[in-house]
Amino acid sequence: MEDALGVLIDLRIQGKITHIGLSGASPDALRQALKMTPIAAVQNRYNLIDRSGAEVLTDCERLGIAFVPFFPLVAGKLGDVPELVAPARRLGVSTSTLALAWLLRRSSVMIPIPGTKSLEHLRENISASKVAAELTAEEVDHLTSFIDERHSTLGQMSEALYFH
Repeated sequence: MEDALGVLIDLRIQGKITHIGLSGASPDALRQALKMTPIAAVQNRYNLIDRSGAEVLTDCERLGIAFVPFFPLVAGKLGDVPELVAPARRLGVSTSTLALAWLLRRSSVMIPIPGTKSLEHLRENISASKVAAELTAEEVDHLTSFIDERHSTLGQMSEALYFH
């Protein structure tokens, strides 16, 4: 990591880049990187059913570093997650929109960037910010707690990914 970060630091000094981010970083890797340079963002796996980036999310929250959840919509596989159905129905939105809304409410440093191929899905994704404000605290707590994040690490994918 020292070599890769060294190159990025040199590029920043040359004015070719402004900020440096990490992807797939463990808490140790983040700490090591921070000894060398400020880190603007960390991108790790994190979504409603795969919380493997949770331990780094905690560090990002504490340090004010942006957290970009990789694979935020699990390639559309969230439709069968029972915990999403009732609040999505109550708000009249898709389960994907609700999953993005939950991410936005889950943490103030969370910046989901879902991919899409259609203008309709782009509009749905953008509407998640409005939907996030309409989620109740109980709904956010329920969606957050249905998977125990205390045991989630980058080295393991959530078993919940396999129930689809």
